[in-house]
Amino acid sequence: ESKGNTETNGGKLKCCSSCNFSFSGLYTCEDVVKKCDPVCKSCAVVKTHPVKKFKCTDTFLGMCGPPCKH
Repeated sequence: ESKGNTETNGGKLKCCSSCNFSFSGLYTCEDVVKKCDPVCKSCAVVKTHPVKKFKCTDTFLGMCGPPCKH
């Protein structure tokens, strides 16, 4: 059963610095990165100039990972 068209990613990001946790046990990661985590199913381009930057738009189940070291 899924509500709407959001499919929950059962994987876990290695790290996330700006995490949005919801009380329903789900979270999204707002980090803008050079390359999406391999566990990410839906990777969106958020910036193209001067370099391409991406954001994982998946909704994850569980708790946020540790903050990323830049």
